[in-house]
Amino acid sequence: MVKFVSLFIMNHAVVLIGGEAGQGIFYAGDIFCKAILEGGLEFFSRVEFPSLIRGGHNSINIRVSDKEVRSSLKNYDLIVALDENTVNQHKSLLKSSGRIICNEGIKVEGVEVYHVPFEKILKKFEATSILKNAIALGATCAVLSYDFKFLEQAIRKDLDSKKVDKKLIVKNIEVSKFAYDYIQKNYGDDFEIKLEGGRSKNKRMINGNRSLVEGALKAECKFMGAYPMSPATSIMEEFDKTEGVVMKQAFDEIGAIGFALGASFAGVRSMTATSGGGLDLMGEFVSLVGSSEQPLVIVDVQRPGAATGLPTRQGQSDLNLVLNVGHGEFPRVVLVPGDVEELYYETFNAFNIADKYQLPVLVLSDKHLASSVASLSVFDSKNLVVDRGEIVVGDVVGYKRFSITESGVSPRSIPGKGPVFNSSSDEHNEEGLIFEGADNKVVMEDKRFRKLEALKKELVSPKLYGEENVDITLVSFGSTKAAVLEALGDLKNENVNVNFLQLICVCPFPSEYVQSVLSKSKKIICVEENKTGQLASLIRRETGIEIKEKLLKYDGRAFFPCEIFDRVLEVYNG
Repeated sequence: MVKFVSLFIMNHAVVLIGGEAGQGIFYAGDIFCKAILEGGLEFFSRVEFPSLIRGGHNSINIRVSDKEVRSSLKNYDLIVALDENTVNQHKSLLKSSGRIICNEGIKVEGVEVYHVPFEKILKKFEATSILKNAIALGATCAVLSYDFKFLEQAIRKDLDSKKVDKKLIVKNIEVSKFAYDYIQKNYGDDFEIKLEGGRSKNKRMINGNRSLVEGALKAECKFMGAYPMSPATSIMEEFDKTEGVVMKQAFDEIGAIGFALGASFAGVRSMTATSGGGLDLMGEFVSLVGSSEQPLVIVDVQRPGAATGLPTRQGQSDLNLVLNVGHGEFPRVVLVPGDVEELYYETFNAFNIADKYQLPVLVLSDKHLASSVASLSVFDSKNLVVDRGEIVVGDVVGYKRFSITESGVSPRSIPGKGPVFNSSSDEHNEEGLIFEGADNKVVMEDKRFRKLEALKKELVSPKLYGEENVDITLVSFGSTKAAVLEALGDLKNENVNVNFLQLICVCPFPSEYVQSVLSKSKKIICVEENKTGQLASLIRRETGIEIKEKLLKYDGRAFFPCEIFDRVLEVYNG
């Protein structure tokens, strides 16, 4: 028996499960997270995989805690390797006290290893190679001293829900239990990380794309026009399996937004979702949405460009795109949620804003938000009220669809329910008839843009974490939020006087508030996942404040808290 000497760390672990595509890596991670929930612990998981039709290396980083966690950590306590390539790729990020679980034939130097006879166990149970992930799960729970009953409950509930044959369910559990017992018998239970279970109750697993869909459904969205494009594809898949809504897959992204706009014109709350390349194609229709003053929610789940770029990786390089997509000038709203919860609430808000002000609302997400999974409570929706805006019903004498109003918003008519009206992609007069008069062009353009004045008063404000008048202000948007917040806590433990400004609505831009906060800081660091500092440029354009210190990451991977922590200390001490 091999003995490892260590001190115990309770209910905190970072586990990486890796292997070749087809080995069930993500399913293993999914079941492990469900087992964590069964034991009342919290987790956050992040997946990485190449943009290949078949093959390649897949991995899932799972952070477990007895407290709420919303970001990944860079270094692992435990690597669970279903192939040798996983060891080679990730060994350098293993903590000095970390361990590796791998097949008995893999040689690893300089690291304590739990060798598991995968093939022998499969042969013993007459199981196919796909059950390697069940072996890995049993071994993982044993190494972490995590009660096997939680894993068994997770396996049984998951496979039962999929109506899997009872015999196969039993075999999965038996294989996992054998691996669990094998670790305990041959290696003991003296690894420094131990999971005993916590007190978190009534939590569930949910990723960003599912959260966004739930927000849309709560907002009574009934139609989605879509064309598959990673990492937005699962949004259309979630819609497709939901009763009471229509998901229409188009022949391309142009057709997708066209379908959605047609449904909106007919009075149905509608949306489309894509990534940057798809939004490029949608540009002309986005302009039509603005000119025709129809409500529409457009979701851009970012991935790194340019061109096809890194289809399955992380980036935040579409900010300029969503701010400017579509020719000509027309009002729009751009919302950038920062976590899974905000995706739910801001998507709901997007539909109300689109209806009330009759314009396009773009929701900017990204791969990290879309596919990362967290343990969350059920969303609190009791105060969410659907607001369809001003809609005219029945016959109205002298109705003008685009009537000039003080607010810029004209009463809307739904075909078949309200008065008949004209609508055109050309510039038009109040009746909707094509009209090229010079004065009319100015009046109609001004009318549309007046909507922004009222909008500014009710849009979500930036969030300031920490006090004003600090040495350093971190400013960012989107999914960097979690990593920045964790770094912020660590920095305060080092007595660094720092705060964090999170921007959620970037169009119309909250210039006065941002200028007020940033002007009180001695130094500003803009944290972005792009090459050119698009947010910093936007802030300079809207406030006149030039942010000289930037932390830019554009390698296709999300930020880790330690990267932000190190950069702030560098600026603070410099």
